[in-house]
Amino acid sequence: MPCGAGRQALAFGKKGFSVTGVDINDLCLKLARKNTSTLKNIKIKKGNMKKLGWARSQFDLVINLYTSFGYFRTDRENKEVLYELVKAVKPGGYLVIQTMSRDWLLKVFRPVQW
Repeated sequence: MPCGAGRQALAFGKKGFSVTGVDINDLCLKLARKNTSTLKNIKIKKGNMKKLGWARSQFDLVINLYTSFGYFRTDRENKEVLYELVKAVKPGGYLVIQTMSRDWLLKVFRPVQW
């Protein structure tokens, strides 16, 4: 969450896991569906990480990788996202969030890379 173009969804799907990739961006969803179309155990769904009521206690593992946390303007909104991610995890499941140091990221960030 978010799934972007489906790279991690594909990796987990190839290992045999049932995967639900979620993103709000239509272009990312189109790419994710194309990139994962050969595997029946991957579903790609449009959704907003601030509104995951449909996902309550549905997942053994929820992952949020790279710079996918902290997108929102206020700490309150980001806290809402965190709560939504936590609530999507089944009891006994896991939430994995990868974060990067803001100061380090500002040094290496490139808005466009070819």
